[in-house]
Amino acid sequence: MVEQGESTTVLLSSFAPNLSPPPLISRDVPRGETPLHLAVRLRDELSVQILIDAGARLGFENGDGWTALQEAICSKQENIVELIVKNFQILDYNRWNRRIPRLIESANSVTDFHGEIVYKFQSSLIPFIDRILPSDTFRVWKRGSCFRIDSTFAGFAGFRIRRLDQSFYFFGEGCEIGGRVLSPGSMVLIVGEEKVMLNLSDEMKSGMKESEVEREVKSMLQSNVYSAGIAVSDAEVVRKLDWRRQEKFEMVGSWSAKAYDMRKVSVSFKSRRVPGAKTDIDEPFSFINDCQRFVNGGDDADNEEASSSLTAEEKEQLEKSA
Repeated sequence: MVEQGESTTVLLSSFAPNLSPPPLISRDVPRGETPLHLAVRLRDELSVQILIDAGARLGFENGDGWTALQEAICSKQENIVELIVKNFQILDYNRWNRRIPRLIESANSVTDFHGEIVYKFQSSLIPFIDRILPSDTFRVWKRGSCFRIDSTFAGFAGFRIRRLDQSFYFFGEGCEIGGRVLSPGSMVLIVGEEKVMLNLSDEMKSGMKESEVEREVKSMLQSNVYSAGIAVSDAEVVRKLDWRRQEKFEMVGSWSAKAYDMRKVSVSFKSRRVPGAKTDIDEPFSFINDCQRFVNGGDDADNEEASSSLTAEEKEQLEKSA
């Protein structure tokens, strides 16, 4: 007698060893689901484990824009959520490890350089958007097959953007630091003024500890899920013009560079309620709501934090837009 789910599991087991690296998956299927999405929807833990062992891509989204992990969270499948969380870093490491030889080869073929990448958000329609969305300057150094990338964005603390000195290193040929031998392709993060060193490659390879997995799963099942995306399929890159309709130039270091604008880029943000979640579904937008209450003369205690996070110029801009 074949029990429910057994035939699927036997079939998956027969070809699972041949799935690494994972093949391309046709998205022309109902709901745009991958095999992993289907296994989650059928609540088949064994099939989920087989697909993960075979190297299934955990970051793929279905036609509705949700990953298999997010679908498992929304359907409160704790065991499957734990399976995916436990293997996420390890699968990422294996996929990254396969790309290292090609990355080293490509890096060695490029001339050494130092550059800076500045990104920031501006809008004439949405006031103080640069206070809500992060901005930063990436500083990149490349020498041989080694890279160093400096940045300062470290997430959010309440209404404020957290800043922290961070340096990411990629050692293509490996090296020795402080008596520790790093293998080729190692990634290292050095954080803060204390220069705390974290070997990201080792952490990804070993995966999360049981206590970390348990804490992460518990947090996920008590929070609503969100999905953000940027669509660039219709994007256009056009030359910037000055007030005389002439091509605009900007200085980048000691170089005079042509300036360009990118248009028709769509940014989407979706939320989905998880049964029994303790977080508010509108929590990501609470900053805007609090600032609007500040403009409308709401309760002083409620608006104190929103008010303190705005400059005088931003308050004036917000009041004009209200």
